[in-house]
Amino acid sequence: GRMQQEDVTAPYKYGDYWYYRRYVEGKDYPIYARRKGSLDADEEVLLDVNVEAGDAPYFAVSGFRVSPDHSKAGFAVDTVGRRLYDVYFIDLETGEKLPDVIESTTSNYRWAADSQTVLYTRLHPETLRWERIYRFALGSPEHELIYEELDETFSVYLYGSISRQYIYIYSTSTLSSEVRYLATDAPYDEPKLFLPRESEHEYYVTDGGDRFYVMSNDGA
Repeated sequence: GRMQQEDVTAPYKYGDYWYYRRYVEGKDYPIYARRKGSLDADEEVLLDVNVEAGDAPYFAVSGFRVSPDHSKAGFAVDTVGRRLYDVYFIDLETGEKLPDVIESTTSNYRWAADSQTVLYTRLHPETLRWERIYRFALGSPEHELIYEELDETFSVYLYGSISRQYIYIYSTSTLSSEVRYLATDAPYDEPKLFLPRESEHEYYVTDGGDRFYVMSNDGA
């Protein structure tokens, strides 16, 4: 009874567009949308999850991400509730789904700067530990393993940088972490190790264009 039926997230500016998602009274799922140039421009609906869900008893969308050229978007769908997602891609100009689907994976993925290459995290089917990073290009059947976390006490995931110039591969356990990275405009390079993992050393890296910024518990 306290839930606000008509609601909208704070819009954020990405390129020439303002992106946001909103909820409509009487419907269960969000609508992803954007406006070009200003918030007074006409709304462009990118994904109506209410339409996608249909009569499904359970339907969760996560990881809605627009490509750097704003022509495509990806989104991950879980219809079971076990955090096993299928990732779909849509052409934002036509609204049509692309034939590419990443099945039974996580919702954790990142676009490269070419708006064609995608890096994503795959989990173990039984333990659900996030353990492998793959790379593939839309339209290609090849999915290339680029990193595997062999230590079962660690899990691995991807995150993007503030500048959008890098994709980071983050391995983390309870008391230790390790970062690898590669440039978004060179997604087929080998990921570079930032600093080898050490027991009880936790660190996190991002960048501001001309330098890296590191948050660390070393000596803290």
